[in-house]
Amino acid sequence: MAVGNVPQEVFQPANISEFANLTVQCIQQYPVDHRIFTESLLQWNRTKYYWDGDTLIAHFSQNLYISFEQSGDYYRITGINTK
Repeated sequence: MAVGNVPQEVFQPANISEFANLTVQCIQQYPVDHRIFTESLLQWNRTKYYWDGDTLIAHFSQNLYISFEQSGDYYRITGINTK
């Protein structure tokens, strides 16, 4: 997917708060599968992660927990937190 008119920060490595903010901004503006978008952004950012059920756990300086639910054919984020 290509996006336009996004902040330059989209193309720079992101820390945990930047990643969470950027993810929320993008999924609110573009009709994307949140799971595919999030995994792609983590891979681009070279951030390791794993799945625990419907929760993706990304390893930044502290863990970021992103919960998903299926909505039709797509997945959407239901929560982002550091617990």
